[in-house]
Amino acid sequence: MKYQSISQLKDQAKDCLRGNYKTAIHICLFKILLALLANAFLLGNIGPMIRAWFPQPQIFSSTAFLAPFLATRLASLLFNSVLGLLDFGLVFFFLNMACQQPFSSKNLFHGFTENTNQIITLSFLKALLGEICLGPCNFFANCVYETNDAKMVPVLVLSMVIGLMIYLPLYFGMFLLYYLQLDFPEKTPKEILYLSFSTMKGSKFRLFRLMLSFLPHVLLSICSLYLGFLWLVPYMEMTFVFFFLDLMKPTNVE
Repeated sequence: MKYQSISQLKDQAKDCLRGNYKTAIHICLFKILLALLANAFLLGNIGPMIRAWFPQPQIFSSTAFLAPFLATRLASLLFNSVLGLLDFGLVFFFLNMACQQPFSSKNLFHGFTENTNQIITLSFLKALLGEICLGPCNFFANCVYETNDAKMVPVLVLSMVIGLMIYLPLYFGMFLLYYLQLDFPEKTPKEILYLSFSTMKGSKFRLFRLMLSFLPHVLLSICSLYLGFLWLVPYMEMTFVFFFLDLMKPTNVE
């Protein structure tokens, strides 16, 4: 197997975006705004409803706090499963652009019209992974916020370290779910999940290094009052598409 280097993948992404950056920025911005509106709805409507179901105890208790926390995370899990349709549409848009196929803003809603149930299932699996692995960390973080108890900080840090150690290898293994669903729409979610892990075998650390290579760009984007992300997000999305295409080359597929 002969994979392209990280710099080669990035160069391909830049070449593909040349002349198409305006369209790419627009669709990424539109997707982000839709996700923000959806999350605002979740926080503004579902959150108060859950708080009404589980009144805040006068004396803080981690046990009493657990029920509303679980209800909130369940609502978030279901919500993110549906929002995954937009992530799928974004992948579809950039994959079309990379493969020189017709692309437009309508691509963002592709998951709402075809194989919707399968895509939601894959989105649910991705969101569930995060909730299971990082749920304890989020719970202890909320406990520390509610109590300002420094004694809980070591437990928070430990849960975060353990959660990330479990989460990251599985996340990288599931990274190709949406790409593979587009390539193999006839396959079941179970088959797509297996194919993603088998395709990513031996390439997880390569993907990790690719993501780390964007860290300086992320820092610069933050320093630019986040305006730099308008340029960075399309660049990253396109680079990940070429990472996928590189993996799927006949010479690189076992």
